[in-house]
Amino acid sequence: MFKFLSDNSDKLTIVPNPTTLRPEEELLRDAKDRPILRAAIAAGADYFLTGDKDFLVLALDKPRIISANEFLEL
Repeated sequence: MFKFLSDNSDKLTIVPNPTTLRPEEELLRDAKDRPILRAAIAAGADYFLTGDKDFLVLALDKPRIISANEFLEL
């Protein structure tokens, strides 16, 4: 994962974490995950790469939540 991030650092954007709650957050079991989802939505991310099953079960259109392996297969 580190190699992927370092190879693509010019394509990554760091965004501040918004404080306004989003309706999509209610779908997450773990409240500590909510700011992460909130930041991805606020950034307008097309994809959200994760290995966390709590995120992977969400059926959001944007961002599309997939594993790193799934992303590499695209």
